[in-house]
Order: sequence, then C-alpha cells, then structure tokens
Amino acid sequence: MRAIAFELNLPELLTRFEKLGPRLKIIFDDSDDKDEPAASESQSAARLIKKKAQVVRQHMVNLQHHKSIGVRGPGINKVLYGSTNFTWRGFYVQSNNAVIVNSKKAVNDYFAAFDDYFTAKNAAGAPKMPVDSHVRLAHPQFNKGAELLRRGYNFVDGSDGLGRLDAGLFFLAYQRDPRKQFIPIQNQLAKNDTMNEYIHHVGSGIFACPAGVTPGSYWGEKLFS
Repeated sequence: MRAIAFELNLPELLTRFEKLGPRLKIIFDDSDDKDEPAASESQSAARLIKKKAQVVRQHMVNLQHHKSIGVRGPGINKVLYGSTNFTWRGFYVQSNNAVIVNSKKAVNDYFAAFDDYFTAKNAAGAPKMPVDSHVRLAHPQFNKGAELLRRGYNFVDGSDGLGRLDAGLFFLAYQRDPRKQFIPIQNQLAKNDTMNEYIHHVGSGIFACPAGVTPGSYWGEKLFS
C-alpha cells in the first residue's frame, strides 16, 4: 500500500495503517508547522514508524495538500485521490471530494510515480531522509528484511558523585536468531548512525527463552524432550 497524507489522524484509518507494518509506504507533509512534534503528521508518523512502516517526510513546493491511497494486490487495484483530509473533520464535516479509481494500469502508474517521489532527493542531490539517520538504518528495508520485536525502558536513578544525572535506557530486543537479526542491524548502526554521538554503551547480554505454551504442553517442553 502507498499513501500521501496531510493531517492524518482519523483513528480508524491510522489503526488500519499500523496493522500493515512494513507493507505500507507513506509520505507525510512537513511544510511550515507540520513538522512540529505536536502536529498530527508528526504524531501519526511516529506511530507508524514504531510499527515498521516506511515513512518519509517531505512536501511539494509550499505544502503537500493532495491526498491519496493506493492499494495493489491479488484481486484488488484501487487508488483514492482527492482533497479530503484523512481526519474526522475531513471525512464528516468539511465539503471535500475524493475519487476512487478501479484500474490496474492506474494503480501501476500511481505506484511508479509514488516510488519516484518517495526516493526523491533534495535540491543538494541528497536523499530527503538522511542516509545515516537511525530510523532509516534500522528499518527492515535496509537490513534484508531483518526485524526485531523491541522495547525500551527509560530509567533515572538520581545522580552520581559529580552531580551528573544517572539515567539511561534498558533496551530489550526479541528475535529468533541474533546472528540474522540483532547483530547485522547493530553492526550497521554502529558504523553509520549519527545517534551514536549521544550514546554511551554500558553492557549487554543474550538470553535463550523457551517458546510459549499451548494447551496440554508445558514450558520448555521442546527444550527438554
């Protein structure tokens, strides 16, 4: 699926986008104040990034007010175009327009144009999403599809003897095979991630966790049988 969004915050639409994960490519407008943390575009983009969606922030000239959604798959080829914002007001209050095109050729043309725009470069010839950004480097698209089920826990434990804040992050990552998932992703981050300037690594460990249980089985059954 492909989408271009301006003011996306309609809950039922955003929730469905989240379920698509890396199958979704979406471009969010970042003109004027649309790139502020409180903007609906920024908040929705952050939610989708957490679900591994492929997200780019950019705009056409002054803003990116044309909205669209394209879906391509077995038995379905649809593109929605129009001025309707993907918000509650856009769908139910404002007098906006939307057209749905049912055509495999139209969808293929849309996907081709979208992908060119998605990878567009700025005036200096560089990708609009920095190639050394943490989000880009950690994305499955740039790691041969490798993914992690991860969770971070912030902690603050007062200050040390010099008055510096004793704080940090416990980072947990769950996967089937660290050799194919965490290690290659982390190697790429270690070499290129600009966020490394703000990170001080303290320690790490790897733990083997038996699979979950099903009715009639017991924890660790496959490990001990």
